[in-house]
Amino acid sequence: MIEFLFALIGLSIQLIFLYKRKMLTDNRNEIWLWIGTAILFIAGLTLGNIYGSEIKTLPLLMVPLMAYIIYRLLFWTYLSAFKEEPVDTFWSMNIKLMRLGVFNFLFWFLALVVPVLVAFKLVK
Repeated sequence: MIEFLFALIGLSIQLIFLYKRKMLTDNRNEIWLWIGTAILFIAGLTLGNIYGSEIKTLPLLMVPLMAYIIYRLLFWTYLSAFKEEPVDTFWSMNIKLMRLGVFNFLFWFLALVVPVLVAFKLVK
């Protein structure tokens, strides 16, 4: 049961991205997201090195910080390139909106695969 909880916590940024994307770019939430994800990262790294062999999903606590960093980098890149905020239009067939689909795909791929691989490499 605890492994499932750590998996949900590890996917917290992805879940926010999926359901409440505006929360990731709202200036009122930014400091709390940075603090919360940093605390999770430190807890995941520390507890993962202590109890890593007993609870295999502890490194997933480090994923939210890395996923949020990836999101902010992609967001700033998109914003500077297209002068507008990205929105969720991945399933649209409008060619103008395909760049938004690429943004969404890059976030999902980079924010899931890279942080998980890095987190499990950091915890031995």
